[in-house]
Amino acid sequence: MTGSSDCFIDGVDGLRAKLAEIEAVLLTSGMLAEAAVTVHEGAHGDPILVAHVVPCAPADFRPAALLERLHDKLPGYPIPSRFVLLDELPLDLDGEIDREALVEGQPQSGVFSSAPIIAATYDPLTAQLAALWADTLDVSVVLPDDDFFDLGGDSLRAARLVLRIADAYRVQFPVHALYEARTLRACAMVVQRAQRGEEALSGTGPEHWQADARLPADIRALIDGAAGRARASVDAWRTGEVFLTGATGFLGSFLLRELLTSTTACVHCLVRTNNRQVGLLRLRQALGKYGLWQDSFAQRIHVVPGDLGRPRFGLDAPAFEALAYTVDAIFHAGDRFNLVEPYPSHRATNVGGTADVLRLAATGVPKPVHHVSSIMVFGPSGFFGGPRRVHEGDDLDDFLQYLSFDLGYAASKWVAEQMVWEAARAGLPVTVYRPGFLAGHSRSGVGDPEGFIGRLVRGAIQIGAFPDLPRQRLEFVPVDYVGRAILHIAGQADHQNRAHHLVPPDPALSIELNDFFALVASFGYRLSRWPYHQWLEQTLQDCRERDNPLCPLLPLLAERVYKGELTRLELREDTPAYDAANALAALASSDLELPAIGRQRMAKYLRRWLAADRLPPVHAAAAGH
Repeated sequence: MTGSSDCFIDGVDGLRAKLAEIEAVLLTSGMLAEAAVTVHEGAHGDPILVAHVVPCAPADFRPAALLERLHDKLPGYPIPSRFVLLDELPLDLDGEIDREALVEGQPQSGVFSSAPIIAATYDPLTAQLAALWADTLDVSVVLPDDDFFDLGGDSLRAARLVLRIADAYRVQFPVHALYEARTLRACAMVVQRAQRGEEALSGTGPEHWQADARLPADIRALIDGAAGRARASVDAWRTGEVFLTGATGFLGSFLLRELLTSTTACVHCLVRTNNRQVGLLRLRQALGKYGLWQDSFAQRIHVVPGDLGRPRFGLDAPAFEALAYTVDAIFHAGDRFNLVEPYPSHRATNVGGTADVLRLAATGVPKPVHHVSSIMVFGPSGFFGGPRRVHEGDDLDDFLQYLSFDLGYAASKWVAEQMVWEAARAGLPVTVYRPGFLAGHSRSGVGDPEGFIGRLVRGAIQIGAFPDLPRQRLEFVPVDYVGRAILHIAGQADHQNRAHHLVPPDPALSIELNDFFALVASFGYRLSRWPYHQWLEQTLQDCRERDNPLCPLLPLLAERVYKGELTRLELREDTPAYDAANALAALASSDLELPAIGRQRMAKYLRRWLAADRLPPVHAAAAGH
């Protein structure tokens, strides 16, 4: 999940840190005398941010400038859904801001407005849509040129709005249309097109992706210019300096821990912040969430404040060059992962960020790049009669045609990996890793209950049924296995310029989706198997009536992308086998073993989800049906 919902899954300390940063940016704008940001309950029970501000000069107050400042200084951070203008902030008996009073007040003013509601438009359709937007976003005023995401929209609210538009107008309204037609005015035009039977906005496709995958000329020139320079040994980084992206993510946290426990390297971690101390706090929280943090780690971590989605990671040219001349290797595990957003929403981080990783690697002495890709680069090839066995060296061009029916994320990973291979052909040392579905720790069971599988299980338990999706094999790999495997392979010179499938080496070690749900049911959860569209209709109805863990993923589940009949999830039938010869050869000298997902491992995962209050106890789930 991204956008406004992100800050509410970081824990209390993480939320306080984010609120403090937002307040600091507001106050240093020079436009405000006072500012406080609080968390309120929205109309649908979602947490939303409200900024209570006291302008220095109300007559000269420019809200657009304040919004621009927030986006510029805190890229990717949640933006308050409401800004309430006050004459002064209430104080408690100690003279501190009385935040409880601000929350209890539940101000009803709209974004940057305490004036009465203004009619958004005289066009009936736009007026109706404005009401849907306002209710979904929990704001009072929506004007024709307002941007859905600037008003606090995120993946969850986008999914809800798309469902409501489809219900209200009986049209196909794909979620990518909302990301492309972000304003109310543009949204109304897309609905009008749909009512006339025309397709929504086209989005992007294979030709665009191929163009994006070309290696930028300046990177090629850097690689050519460094062709004669001496290079360090392939594993020099183990005692040197490493640059790591994605360190606050699920896999990145485990990679960081492995780097700090199995090498003596200093690790330079790119963290989305503008403050090193806050960056270190975010790393501590990320690793702490999985029980990985040790206080001694701080001595060998160097925080690089920046953003993978901005040019040069948001660094100025001297800082970028200094980093390039400092590090000995790059582990690129960072990306934007969203199962709803289209390709353009992933492009800056996943494609542009990878280009800057290659640019960093090619500056000065060429440095090895360890690029974490995904088996999703192959798309739903099995459904369309692709090869029954996908090899690590297969040409990705052969799978491009299938990505038009897949997620924007999958297309962005295909583009990024193709660019990496072009850099390899130009002479840059690279190694590519393609993990399967990341599962929780193989021993402790700690993992990410907010991921796709976690939400699918919880959503199914809530309605008492799972979808019948035959011949869909899940390539589960424990996250600790993937982290250790990457570091083991990374030190082997004969495995540079190769791809490695980090998946169960034998299909018998994988599990089909239907069997996976049967395994969950064996612990006492009442789960019936329903035809997909019956299950989908019940899930949609459940999302209309109450909060369902699958609400943010409705576009993935419900949009019929193939012949107007089949959804993306249905196209995952006939999953091919992923050959792992390179990975097996590289790991032969290790002690790593990949266990099958069976009852013992499933019990660990379910216990963790129960402990985190992400699953109802068996008796409670049974009582609900």
